[in-house]
Amino acid sequence: MGIESGIIRAVFERSLDRFLEGEVDAILAGVNERNNCGCLGLYLQDRANAANLAGYFADVEYNRKQNGAVKTILNDDYKIITINCDLILHSRGTNIAEDNLIAIEVKKQDRPAEEKAKDRDRFARSPRQATTTYGQRTA
Repeated sequence: MGIESGIIRAVFERSLDRFLEGEVDAILAGVNERNNCGCLGLYLQDRANAANLAGYFADVEYNRKQNGAVKTILNDDYKIITINCDLILHSRGTNIAEDNLIAIEVKKQDRPAEEKAKDRDRFARSPRQATTTYGQRTA
């Protein structure tokens, strides 16, 4: 029996709530996206542990799959592009059936629309698409 989607959603939502409460000053100060991801990762790992998701890790900028190979996908031109998301909660390839539980891409609101579209396109091509988008702005 797999991990229930309600548990995964609760881990994410509680992590996000705690991150927004605890890091509001840094967010408002405009700190770098990587810093925000690192901080959110700490909250995500804490909530995953509390939900008894043993063997799952919150990693920033993780770009490996099984056996240490670099994660890649094909774009529309059939060119191989390397993929990694800003933050991922996963088993680091040890539980292939349920490896990537949560994948997060972070963009500041003032980033160009093209950058945001590129990230959305990359997520849409990933084997498991995100089902919920929080704080998405189209322009």
